[in-house]
Amino acid sequence: MPARPFRRHPARPRPASREMNAWKNGKATDSPASNDTGERGLLWRDAVSTDVFECASVDAAEALGNWKSSKTGKRRGRKVLFPKFRAKHKDKPRYRLVLDTMPPLLHARGDARRRADQLSTMTDRPDAAGDVARRGAVRRTALVTAGVLDRTAAAPEGAVAAGDWLVDRVVWKGWAAALRRAVDEWAAANPLSPGLAPEAAVRRAGIPDPRLIGALAAEAGLVVDNHGVRGRETGIRFPEPVRPRVGGICGGLRDAPFAAPGAADLARQGLSRRHLAAAVASGLLYRVADGVYLLPDALPEAVRRLAGLGQPFTVSQARAVWDTSRRVAVPLLEHLDQRGLTCRIDAAHRIVRR
Repeated sequence: MPARPFRRHPARPRPASREMNAWKNGKATDSPASNDTGERGLLWRDAVSTDVFECASVDAAEALGNWKSSKTGKRRGRKVLFPKFRAKHKDKPRYRLVLDTMPPLLHARGDARRRADQLSTMTDRPDAAGDVARRGAVRRTALVTAGVLDRTAAAPEGAVAAGDWLVDRVVWKGWAAALRRAVDEWAAANPLSPGLAPEAAVRRAGIPDPRLIGALAAEAGLVVDNHGVRGRETGIRFPEPVRPRVGGICGGLRDAPFAAPGAADLARQGLSRRHLAAAVASGLLYRVADGVYLLPDALPEAVRRLAGLGQPFTVSQARAVWDTSRRVAVPLLEHLDQRGLTCRIDAAHRIVRR
């Protein structure tokens, strides 16, 4: 008699994790709906501590392990059946006492002993102030989920509230001091660009969230602007030989506002792109285009002179009224077009916008 072919029982299809998350978050068509509000998803999940789910997962894993050991003969005694949920009216009420629902990771030698000493001083009563002091910094939503802090409660005593964070005052002062130190070190090493980028400031000061940089900068007496994080009185400091050379260019432009020095003149004076960018950032020069630098008040004067011409005008007429070269006139006209101060009407003519 021929042997019957082995047929594997078709596995029960399980939804993918992406579909399961959509089902829980109410984004699937078959997500459960609330009778009161009509919203979909497991709305009660936000009101339950994450420790409940963790304990349930541990219990389920232990039950499955016992069932597997009993089935394979590794577990002695009475046979253990496949785990299942008990009926609510037959299950005995029970609870598990958890002192810390967000335990820290133990890395270094002695962390376990220190953690045991810490747990010995904790009680089963919610203590938001103690939680913040013990952790140094914690999100408000984490304490609310753990049942330690009410959703509408004020910040605990001794804690600084910044966004969603509750930070111990000592830790907050330490972050502010570290931020100040990092900004001062950067300004000393980079006199032409004393503003430290916010991302770099967060990384150097050990701040956990970039959104705290504004409040910490105010605490440390710093400002955050387009140039980065810097001191209130900290400005760009040119090296000694560079400052008079930049001043000489500014003096020449005061006599001839549109006679921008060329690349050869700038190289002869030893002015690099970093020096010119620093001069623009400090308000000494205005960058029209690459290699074309004028004084900050050059644009109003350029429009005033163009308005005195017959409208429309050409590039040659603008160059003549500005008393400059075509190298400066063409990019300056294009810059005025971009700013909306002039308008090009055809290939050769422009007008001044009134």
